[in-house]
Amino acid sequence: YLIEIAEVIFKKHKHNVDYKVMPWSRAISEAEKGKINAIAGAYYEDAPDFLFPKNEQGKSRELIFTGKNKKIVYNGINSLYSITLGVVKDYSYGDEIDQYILKNKDQSNLIYEIAGENSLESLLKMLKTDRIGALIENEIVMQNYLFEKKMENDIVPIGVLRDEVKVFIAFSPAIANSKTYAEILSSGMGDIRKTGELKQILAKYGLKDWK
Repeated sequence: YLIEIAEVIFKKHKHNVDYKVMPWSRAISEAEKGKINAIAGAYYEDAPDFLFPKNEQGKSRELIFTGKNKKIVYNGINSLYSITLGVVKDYSYGDEIDQYILKNKDQSNLIYEIAGENSLESLLKMLKTDRIGALIENEIVMQNYLFEKKMENDIVPIGVLRDEVKVFIAFSPAIANSKTYAEILSSGMGDIRKTGELKQILAKYGLKDWK
């Protein structure tokens, strides 16, 4: 839905959006070098040097998920020591869990890091085969994926790792026009909210406006 928002807003300013899927760590690196204009689905801590629109493109939480038949209980960070946790390489999940991952990333029985274009799909397959006990994912991303795959009853959230935060399309610090693009996107959010276009976009993904 972030891409559709960008397409609608930038089209009004005669800009085309060319969206490419790539591993998250590579996307950040490519944008830092100025090879791509922006990354979609970023938090402030993911790329603090990037240019962020004043108005966010969403709000979401980081949740811990497991299979509906797994008897796993989440009671805070310490309870993670009893499972193998699947995470996306170089993704930020908030200070507390990031520190846990950094501390234990070399212990394969605790942390399984994955990179690639289909990281969520891969982690869910590993969850199904018991190679991991749980995984962390953005609430909106998981909700949409399960909706598309008709898997809503297969995966369940068992805890909140980070409370609701703002989600952005963030622009490269290496490109001169990034400030202008961020401003276009920011003002455009208000425009498409007023026209009802935002509501229509979100509805296609089973989502509602967060404001």
